[in-house]
Parts: sequence; structure tokens; C-alpha cells
Amino acid sequence: MRELHEIQTYYENQTRTFGRAEITRDHRRIARVITTVSGLSGVRCDALELGCGNGAVAAVLVDQGMVVTAVDFNGPAVEIAKTFESTRRGRLIPMQADFYTVVLPGHFDLIYYWDGFGVGTDEDQVKLLSRVKNWLAPDGVAVIDVFNPFYWSQQHGSSSVYEAPNGEKWKRQLEFDFQESRMVDCWTSLDNPAAETRSQSLRCYSPANFSMLLTSTGLAIRDLYTSDGLKITEGDASPLRERTSFLAVLEDCMESS
Repeated sequence: MRELHEIQTYYENQTRTFGRAEITRDHRRIARVITTVSGLSGVRCDALELGCGNGAVAAVLVDQGMVVTAVDFNGPAVEIAKTFESTRRGRLIPMQADFYTVVLPGHFDLIYYWDGFGVGTDEDQVKLLSRVKNWLAPDGVAVIDVFNPFYWSQQHGSSSVYEAPNGEKWKRQLEFDFQESRMVDCWTSLDNPAAETRSQSLRCYSPANFSMLLTSTGLAIRDLYTSDGLKITEGDASPLRERTSFLAVLEDCMESS
């Protein structure tokens, strides 16, 4: 992947500034949505989280009975995830690795990627989705959180202020690259003028464009949902207008045929 080091540095710095070793109401909400849309609520199974961040969502799923391998290339975030691992007796397995190259043992009943899909190019997404297909167990399901261009294009030029745990205030400036359909996310410290501005960009996809990515991956869309779990019916784009992302629930083409 192009500029992997710069992308990794962005996430590591964000974790150093904003990371907390805590499980919030939002983490529990995300876990509930994932299990509901995947059809695995209350099911004991093997799961894989891509881009696990601090591991809080994985910890919630472990507490519900799953075994979760949680992968992220963000070292500081994985260190936080290890604090949740210590009390979960081997059922939470944090790994610092690049999931475009990592070798994982076995197969998984559930694979999910929340808040981060779209790093890199379309070719990078196809490579990752092909790996997801190969990691799925028979009858396994993947849940991919996809950034919604309808929402992010409306946020072009908007800004907001966030406070870090140490009290430092940061300005978040949002831009939208209309040509490349990418959300551009820039952070500037308001209290430390010497701090470098941090930025990332994530590729946004409409459901139709995301479907085109799957053509050569061996995966098929089973269902589409909003990020809060509302099912999206074919031809009705209205649920996407005010939501940051949508969830693509994927299955193996061969298994579904």
C-alpha cells in the first residue's frame, strides 16, 4: 500500500492523543449492531476484527462468548487492547500487524471492520476483501463499515473542536475530494502551535460502487444496513442521507450460490 508509514503514523499519533483504555456505551452499541446484522447475536464463535483500535469492541464481543483475534498496525492502540486481554483468559487475541500482509491461522465465522475501510486505493480494498474471503469459515459472514459519500460530501468545509484526555484542544477540519470521492480528515492542535497538523483520507463508496469492488473477490452482498442497524432496501437511498456510513454484510459467493 502507498504511504503505509504515513497512515500508520497518523493513527498512532491519534491514539497517543485521544486513546483511552475504557469500554464506552458506543463500543457496546457497535458490538450490538455487528452481532445483529450478522445474525450472530448470542452465538459463540471465532471472530476477526480488522483495524481493532483500542480493542474495546472486541472485548465486548469476548464478554458475550466469542473468541476474537483483533488486528491493527497501530502499536499504541494494540497496547491498550492488551489491557483488556489480561482479564479475558486468551479469548481476546490482540495482534500488531498489517492486515494486508498478516498470516492468520484458521478461519473465522465473523469478520468485521468498523471505521477505517477505505485506506489506500481501490486496488488495496480489492486485495483486502479477497483476503477476507479466504479467511471466512464455511457459512461465515463479514461486516464492513463503508464511508458514505452522500454524508461526507455535505460536511465539506465543516469543523469542530475536541478535547483530549490531557485537556489539549484540537480542531478537526473536514474536506471532501469530489474527484476521488475521499473524505479528508485534518486535525490541528489549538493549544500547541508547534504540533504538526495530522491528516488522513478515506475512500467513500456508494453501495453500487462498493458492489463493483467485489467483482473479483469471491464475495457477495447479502444485506445492506445503516451504521445504526436499519436495513436498506434496494432502490431506497434515503437512509444514507444523514448517516456517516453503511454496513455491507458479505458472504462467500460459492457458499451463497
